[in-house]
Amino acid sequence: MSSLSDLQDALKQIQQATPMIGRFMFDSLPGAIGQALGVPGPPGSVSAVNAQADDYRKAGAQASVVETDLTHVSTSALPKAWTGPVAETAAQAVASVAAEVANTVTVLGQAAAAMEQWGVELSAAQALDLSGIAELTAAQQQPMSAFASAQQAAVNGCRLRIQAATNSAAGAQTLANLLTQLAAQARAERVTSGAVDPLGAVELANASGAGGDILSAAELGRASARLDSMSPADRAAFEQLLQNASSPEEAAYLWQALAAGNSVSQVQQFDSVIHAHGSDPDWLYQHLSPTVLDSADPSTGNTYSQGAVNDCVAASTVVAEAKVNPVLMLQLSTSSLGLQQALQQEYLNQYDLAQLSEGNQDPLKNPADPDGVGPKGVDFLANKDLGSVTGTTYQPVDVNSSSDRQATVPRIEQSVASGVPVPMDIGGDVKQSDGSTKWEGHQVMIVGASGDQLEVYNPWGSTSWISTSDYVNGNVGSITGTTMNTPFHVEVPKQ
Repeated sequence: MSSLSDLQDALKQIQQATPMIGRFMFDSLPGAIGQALGVPGPPGSVSAVNAQADDYRKAGAQASVVETDLTHVSTSALPKAWTGPVAETAAQAVASVAAEVANTVTVLGQAAAAMEQWGVELSAAQALDLSGIAELTAAQQQPMSAFASAQQAAVNGCRLRIQAATNSAAGAQTLANLLTQLAAQARAERVTSGAVDPLGAVELANASGAGGDILSAAELGRASARLDSMSPADRAAFEQLLQNASSPEEAAYLWQALAAGNSVSQVQQFDSVIHAHGSDPDWLYQHLSPTVLDSADPSTGNTYSQGAVNDCVAASTVVAEAKVNPVLMLQLSTSSLGLQQALQQEYLNQYDLAQLSEGNQDPLKNPADPDGVGPKGVDFLANKDLGSVTGTTYQPVDVNSSSDRQATVPRIEQSVASGVPVPMDIGGDVKQSDGSTKWEGHQVMIVGASGDQLEVYNPWGSTSWISTSDYVNGNVGSITGTTMNTPFHVEVPKQ
């Protein structure tokens, strides 16, 4: 059992204790107090935590000096003999290294701040625990004639220790989640394939477009593993594509296409389209990276909105897949239908497949089914469209209570930190045009995390942030601007 559950059990026994009739004051109270006192307090050394924070801060300061020197070299200090393409290549390489070091400075600073905050929280939890121990000890020393006051003091002391254990566990989990997110930012080290030299790994990791870094750490790792598992012929073919790339951005999108599970022949076909634009970062971004803009109107929305069609499960899944699979995004953005119409058609295609997975042999071409896609269809699309590109097997989990949702928070945060989107179904009683209310459900997609915040894509055409406490407490109506407040189902990577 955990310290928290042991303390909760002791509190229950203290509250149920009764005095014996006769000469002795206590029956079960002394044993319950002894159990409460015997539970270890919040573990950890505040001084060790603060020392670690100081080490992070010192390392960050040293890295900052290196970053400044590298930036200077990349912009103005290259030897005069290096001119033309050689100078451009060298400057680009040094700039990539500088960017990697800059990221290290940022991460170390955030880690130092997080450790310092944890030191404050741990100190407070340990002080609170000592107060609880003092109350329990005082209760233990009460005279025989003071059963009621002894029992109340023991209850108060046990509750203080429970609160201390709760605060300590929550703070430790918050720190662990943040450090996991920060570790995910160390992208270059995920390129483990011997086919890519260290400098090439740094350039790939820091290749960026208009929307920021092109590759996530998870994508670098998946592509590296795939490259190492290829046949010699496929590996040579992919390496040739990288060597012929017109820019680090083109190479990064090739790497992302490989990470999404596409075959080498599919990546070659993909590159045959984008190579002519390899040196045009704006074209690459516009055609290979979904740009979801804010819109609260489901009937109009923006390009990526599901519109007035009831295919939110399909829409959220398609956009989430397009976000990590540039081959799919290229097909949509270069379709003769135009991007918006191509997306709508793909939503309907996936909706039909989800209906078929649920046993509906006559799927609706214009989804008007008020029930939309059910749990089997949700799980089917998650595994077919998202699992196939992230190498993940999804597991459906019903989250019908705050404790259910709390239990899934670490899995959700770990999932999105590793680049795996998490489908989430939300619902609630929504006011209708005639003044009545009707329960409505909607699928959204958790696509990112930062600290205790979760980034959520709503297929009405917007992204927003909610806190993990909002998720746990069923207060997520801000995602849609409606009273659909309660998460009731998520799809998370199988444990």
